[in-house]
Amino acid sequence: MSELPSTTPAPNATPALLPPVGCATDGVDRTGPSPARGTQHAPGRSWRYLRVTGVAVAIVQFAVLLTISLFFYGRFDLGIDFAIFNQAWTEIGRGHLDPFTTLQGLPFYTLNFDLLMWPLALVHLVVSSPAVLLWVQDLALAGTGLVCFLWIVDMLERRPMGRTGVSVLALLALALWVANPATYAVANQDFHTEPIGALFAVLAARDLWGGRFRRTWWWIGGCLLCGDNGGLYVLGIGLSCVLAGRATRRRGVLLLVVGLAWMVLIDVAGANIASRGGYAWLAGRSVLPSGFAGAVALLGGVAEHPSRPLQMVFHRRISPLYGWLRPGGVIGLLNPWGFGVPAVVLLAAALQQNPIFLDVQFQSYVVYAFVLFGTCAIVSSVLSFTRGRRLLRAPYLRSAAVVGSIALVIGCAFVATEGFPEIFSGHAIVGEVAPGAASALGQTLSETPRTAEVVVPTVIAGRFGSRRYVDLYAAAGEGFAVDSRQIVVVLSASYGAPITAAEAWSAGRQLRRDGARTLVDRDGIWALIWRPPAGTTSFHLG
Repeated sequence: MSELPSTTPAPNATPALLPPVGCATDGVDRTGPSPARGTQHAPGRSWRYLRVTGVAVAIVQFAVLLTISLFFYGRFDLGIDFAIFNQAWTEIGRGHLDPFTTLQGLPFYTLNFDLLMWPLALVHLVVSSPAVLLWVQDLALAGTGLVCFLWIVDMLERRPMGRTGVSVLALLALALWVANPATYAVANQDFHTEPIGALFAVLAARDLWGGRFRRTWWWIGGCLLCGDNGGLYVLGIGLSCVLAGRATRRRGVLLLVVGLAWMVLIDVAGANIASRGGYAWLAGRSVLPSGFAGAVALLGGVAEHPSRPLQMVFHRRISPLYGWLRPGGVIGLLNPWGFGVPAVVLLAAALQQNPIFLDVQFQSYVVYAFVLFGTCAIVSSVLSFTRGRRLLRAPYLRSAAVVGSIALVIGCAFVATEGFPEIFSGHAIVGEVAPGAASALGQTLSETPRTAEVVVPTVIAGRFGSRRYVDLYAAAGEGFAVDSRQIVVVLSASYGAPITAAEAWSAGRQLRRDGARTLVDRDGIWALIWRPPAGTTSFHLG
């Protein structure tokens, strides 16, 4: 009988249950290609400290943005845009599912097809204060920065840069985002759905880039709820997918079709009145026909005179366009993921006849996140290239490449912060209302009946939008329709430009003669409540 082999290890043998020297015990396979050849780190385990740092910074930024919003909300420094969304949100929350904006004289959905307001109005059932809109916007602003940062960390994990290179570049990108003054400017530019659409767009792009295709459609749906601008975001994401390579090309084509179909649908339905009128000049007209005829006229005008859009972009809009690219590093536009959305969104804004679409931060806010990601992707590619090349293995050459790349990102941060003085000195601030005047306006709002019609100066109209009938008083002698049995008129020479003190006084005396009584008269605010005589259908002020 043969002898069974002994299971006792030899004195110098390595125990079979122990891994060989150099093998990992953390679940990461390091037996394949070396890191210099592109080994990926295990998702969710590497660089966890970076993700925790990003979350912490986003929470702090959200707190800062919320403080800014609450300050302007308390001071009544909210204008016509907030009034429009406030009115729609309040009316939907009260059960009027097809709200009419008296500020524009149109059904709300026809302005930009912002369907997002309907699900947002569910919050009205719990919290009726329109400050909720600002809270949601602030959450979207901070969330966009966080998702962009996490996306950058995901990308850097796949680069053979070493722990130090990844950490430095990621933290510089986070600092660059936080230093961008446009984020804080958006927080005091009323409420808009574009920042919320930006969050959905970055979420969608990150999932597409990472191969998480099923979840992407939730974010695409969120983009489309943000109206015609959301359709632009989907179009841009699709373009990036097509340019990024075979893995995402088919889905990119599908997204191009979805985005384009959504925008055509909105246009044919005549539901983009607020943004569409600015393109009539491309067809050589002052106004475009509504619906499909307008789209045909626009395309025909561009085909007949293709030099018009080229002249607008290259002769009049190069400097503003560059201003949108600076905070993210400019070169990010050369990366497929940094190109699609910025190219589509900025081109649409540049072709608008009114240059304000390239001046206000909320309009193209989504650009910053994609350009920043593209810049980090290009810089990390340069650093990865230097790591694997013999020519650049000399310490001084590699150090020069690393320092140069980091200096580029730091330079972008300094360029970005140049906008702080301009933004907070007046461009993005409607005009600070004094504490006493804000208190008087608060008293006026609280004493205004819910069913009353309100006539208020444009620059302080925002919070008064919670009333069903709101009209803007911008010039003496204006006429208004009588829509309610009670009318509250807010007069102010300080916050009702171009109304002078004499014009405001004259309008108030006229109302007093017609039987109005004073609600508030202090700190530059004069508010009167008036019951028009039976049969009165209109009235004039001043």
